[in-house]
Amino acid sequence: TNPQGRISGIIGVTELSQDTDNGSSPESVVQQSDFTMPMIGAARQKPLNDKRLELGAEAGFSLGWDSDRTSVAIGNGTVVVLAKNNVRLFDISMGAYASRKLGDRWRLYGGIGPLLQWASVDLEFDELVNGRDGINENGFGYGYYTRVGLELEVQRGMGVGLVARWVDSKVNLGGLLGDTDLEAIQVG
Repeated sequence: TNPQGRISGIIGVTELSQDTDNGSSPESVVQQSDFTMPMIGAARQKPLNDKRLELGAEAGFSLGWDSDRTSVAIGNGTVVVLAKNNVRLFDISMGAYASRKLGDRWRLYGGIGPLLQWASVDLEFDELVNGRDGINENGFGYGYYTRVGLELEVQRGMGVGLVARWVDSKVNLGGLLGDTDLEAIQVG
């Protein structure tokens, strides 16, 4: 156990599922998208005990971005338009973790906690929709995460590993997009 804690850098991908439904007005936007984007992040774990099963607190962030083409249904699904979808996501999280050594060099850990998320969505329509050629909205929201990782110590104080993180959040983008449910699986 390292009493000072651990800092991990994460480079990977995010599989994002985005679901927006902003009511039943003629100008409402119903959007469902699934796509993969690059992601970077970091996490710090601070142990609170010195036992075989290490318990502690963790905090971290992730940043993802991508451009993709998607279909957008406008006005209760009556018109479908292809659009360019630029998405940027940033979150900060803080929670609890448990960690256990597996032999001399392997470590298995898992964490869970709340997060704050910022999202930006920029849609460029291929044709005018209700007099608009696009939508550019962003906003904040909240949710939670869970993560699990396996790490190999390659030298004292340094390890490499694999981590998977699941994020579920609701972000209020305002305007036509309104409340957006974001569900993501991040692997790094």
